[in-house]
Amino acid sequence: MARTVDLILNGSRFVAADIGAANGLPLEWQPLLDSACLYCVEPDPDAARKLADMYGTKPGLPLRVLPVALSGTGGSRCLHRTNVPTGSSLLPFDTEMARDYCDPSYFHPFITVEVETRRLGDILDEVEESQLDLIKLDTQGTELEILLGLGQERLGRLLGIELEIGLPGAYRGQAQFHEVQATLVDAGFELFDLRLARTDLPRRGDDRFYRSQIFNVGPDDRSIASRLWEADALFIRHPAALLADGDGAALRRLMVVYCTYRFFPEAYHLVSVAQSHGILDDEEAARTRSAIVSWHGHTARAIAQGALPVTW
Repeated sequence: MARTVDLILNGSRFVAADIGAANGLPLEWQPLLDSACLYCVEPDPDAARKLADMYGTKPGLPLRVLPVALSGTGGSRCLHRTNVPTGSSLLPFDTEMARDYCDPSYFHPFITVEVETRRLGDILDEVEESQLDLIKLDTQGTELEILLGLGQERLGRLLGIELEIGLPGAYRGQAQFHEVQATLVDAGFELFDLRLARTDLPRRGDDRFYRSQIFNVGPDDRSIASRLWEADALFIRHPAALLADGDGAALRRLMVVYCTYRFFPEAYHLVSVAQSHGILDDEEAARTRSAIVSWHGHTARAIAQGALPVTW
């Protein structure tokens, strides 16, 4: 896969950051491992050490683990640390929502501690990284504020954003979908996909109680509606400005974003559009199309073999 990605990039440097990377890089990002510069940002010390152990075993891998807590402004913040580390947040819990819909063992017992946070833009300055093409954020409600902490210049060059959005979520003050959508559309992005998560109303932490004990139906029975709880949203930059600027390197990186999330027709079409604008010559276009088709074949085989889920 490395050669396939490299053929599309054609020497352009691709940079991606996974913010809240406790469980390791997304499966969809695996083709990027040998071709991109990758950052895993994870504030939990134990999780950060595991990430370093996981990826430190691959010599020469262009990946760095940054054990840093991020916020939109930097400075001291109160961390609400849950029983399960991946539930910890800088935002306080919405106690009513958490009580009604969440498994108590996920949140409780929890403690609050003061932590020092950094802006993502400042961290990238510190590691001398001026560029960021793709970002994934899963930070329990603070995704939008951390993203805006990139600063306008980097946000204006960013090509792809995957982030979790509460609908309504379990944290007070977290940005809702309409806020995220409006902010990112104004910044030049298009909403490409939503991966929805739903939940049943539990009783004393048992989310199957009403189905099994009251209504006597199975976990997938559609006669009971499950509440929309959160979504993983994918936003990708509209290519118009890149085409107008004749920025072939950025267009190639945008093709990589498309392919990473299985939008292979969009990547293939963008080659033709770039060719029609005189940004790619005929030989470059042919090589790039071939690489996109090859990437799709790899993805299709991985799905068929169960190595990738049927959705990103």
